[in-house]
Amino acid sequence: MSAQHYRYLYTNVPLGRFHFGWDAIRHDSFVYISACQERSSSPDPRPQRWLGDSVIHVASINPQDGGVEFVLAWAAYGGFGVTITYPINVWVDITVFDPKDPWGQS
Repeated sequence: MSAQHYRYLYTNVPLGRFHFGWDAIRHDSFVYISACQERSSSPDPRPQRWLGDSVIHVASINPQDGGVEFVLAWAAYGGFGVTITYPINVWVDITVFDPKDPWGQS
């Protein structure tokens, strides 16, 4: 199996814990998640990711049989005077890698 990707738009999301259901993911899967703010004022229906007024973090990625749990958090970027409207829209890209990839332990 080669790597598989899924792109999903979470709209009006607060900070917190999320679950994304996907049969390609198992508890022992290699999963990578990236996130970026949505340019919600764009009329283009395709993903309009941008480095907006928030720094977005993805943390605590927890693959499970049939999906993945993760935490999204963000903070204001740009110093004083920056106004951020919460909640925000966030594009999340999820990649599941080949389960045969090597792994180790120390």
